Amino acid sequence: MLSNNPLFSTQEKQNKVIGLSKEKTSVLEKIRATFVLKHCQELEDVLLLTRDQVHQGGRLITHPLAGSLKPWENPYRTIGIRSGSDLDFASLEIIESAIKKYEQFFSQQKLNSSQNLTPETRRDFSLIDFSLIYAGFKNCYGSDL
Repeated sequence: MLSNNPLFSTQEKQNKVIGLSKEKTSVLEKIRATFVLKHCQELEDVLLLTRDQVHQGGRLITHPLAGSLKPWENPYRTIGIRSGSDLDFASLEIIESAIKKYEQFFSQQKLNSSQNLTPETRRDFSLIDFSLIYAGFKNCYGSDL
């Protein structure tokens, strides 16, 4: 799993700032314990490192552009990926397409609108990203989460 979402960071302080319920904290802890997490600084890093993992045989579990928010609208992105040994061309096509869309939209925007977000809005976007990855993993792994 690759993410730039501070919610997936192992730092307790950030989780308290977000204000998760006990139930969601439990799910978050289970995700952290079950999946290997590589935390990235920027959304672009998440996409590029996911592509690198796909080149090394990784297979996408979740779509890199999941949800109805465009890549520049939500500063946080988490992508589920499982290891493999052979190049999965479908995963490669999906991640390459996501990177192209990201680059296209950012070149048109000319500025990173996420820099002007309030802490409350950042928290909301963090929770949206968490909800998307949770739904994707629940779909793949069922009630194990």
